[in-house]
Amino acid sequence: MESQCTSLVSAGLENIVLFPKQAAYKARLNSYWSASAALRPWCMALPLTAEDVSIIISTLVKGDCPFGVRSGGHGSFALSSGVENGVTIDLGSSSFPNPSSSCRSRYGKEEGGNDEREY
Repeated sequence: MESQCTSLVSAGLENIVLFPKQAAYKARLNSYWSASAALRPWCMALPLTAEDVSIIISTLVKGDCPFGVRSGGHGSFALSSGVENGVTIDLGSSSFPNPSSSCRSRYGKEEGGNDEREY
């Protein structure tokens, strides 16, 4: 099923897909808060936009490929932030916009994960 990683590249995502032999892949694994949560997927996809996320998920679902999502939390157990036999979608590089200031004043503050943002 490693061919799903190749399918992501073929879908135009070659700049955001990391493979095990790349230094950036190893760096992302080493950045996990818990070593037990740092599984070794076939590849990692680091979407930068919501459109990237859509393409990644559509491609993986079409190929019946297992995937996990790493989103910045502090899961300490296997499968809490990724998957081993499949693709990990790592949202650590995403640049999604923060909600507007009116939304922040209405809903307060979000705390948790590895960052703290006001909403």
